[in-house]
Amino acid sequence: SSTEAIISYLVGGLGIIAFVIVERVMGADALLPLHLFKSRTFTLSTVLGVIIGVGMFGGMISLPLVLQIVYGATPTEAGYLMIPMVFGLMTASIVSGRITSKTGKYKIFMVLGTALMALSYFYLSTLNYTWSIWQVSVGMVVMGLGLGQMMQTLTIASQNAVEAKDIGVATSSATFFRQMGGTLGVAVFLSILFNNMADRVPNVFAKIAPSLKDQALMALPGNKGFPTTPMELGGRLSTDSSFLKNASPELANPVKQGFAESAANVFVSASLVVVIAFVVAIFVKEIALRTKSGFQERAEDAAASMH
Repeated sequence: SSTEAIISYLVGGLGIIAFVIVERVMGADALLPLHLFKSRTFTLSTVLGVIIGVGMFGGMISLPLVLQIVYGATPTEAGYLMIPMVFGLMTASIVSGRITSKTGKYKIFMVLGTALMALSYFYLSTLNYTWSIWQVSVGMVVMGLGLGQMMQTLTIASQNAVEAKDIGVATSSATFFRQMGGTLGVAVFLSILFNNMADRVPNVFAKIAPSLKDQALMALPGNKGFPTTPMELGGRLSTDSSFLKNASPELANPVKQGFAESAANVFVSASLVVVIAFVVAIFVKEIALRTKSGFQERAEDAAASMH
């Protein structure tokens, strides 16, 4: 709601309008030929890519922070703890790819992938600081299984919906719009996360205030350097949360719970975004896969034009 944010949104919106106008003027020489959007499948796949980018990057960005703040992991350890999601992603990507190549069907993976992503976010929205790591890992595996079915499937749908000469630009466009969605998702969901946490800091501080007055408790080695004001607590959480790792439960647990609840709100928001993607996926028209490569099609078109 700040002036800077509103100005940024306006500049971004004007930039998009200017881009569309220039692309329209350039016609076939445009970076993103607008005639591609005459294909319903390409258009919906592009929209789906943007929404998935918002939900995927926006929701996933919270997980490493949860692992660091709630579970005390270092940044490196948080990366290792994300392996269950990578495992699910790789497994789903390989399996869905093989099935698509054998059956020629790919729409089912758009629908199933978005459904699994929404399910994982709904599950993670019940996050509590008392959860064990394996409970979080379950959500990450399901999320990975959903993502793995979406990434290559969206690209296949975009490639298959355009003429052979446009496959290159269709592929790059699919990636571009997904990344744009991801950029938007990271900005929006990180704002939601830390704004939620900022709103909770006073309540969290009220819970730990009596413990801060306990001189014997504060004299313990693990409690030295613990924030003693709401402003300091909020600032430390956004820069270095290592003070929680060895702090006494009386001090650390209310903070961990407050952050877990803030992250849960992000997962709720991400799940709603992915539900929209699920609805869009249902309306994507499945076009039969090509039986010839783009090179072969272009060669045949060139030969036909010579006769």
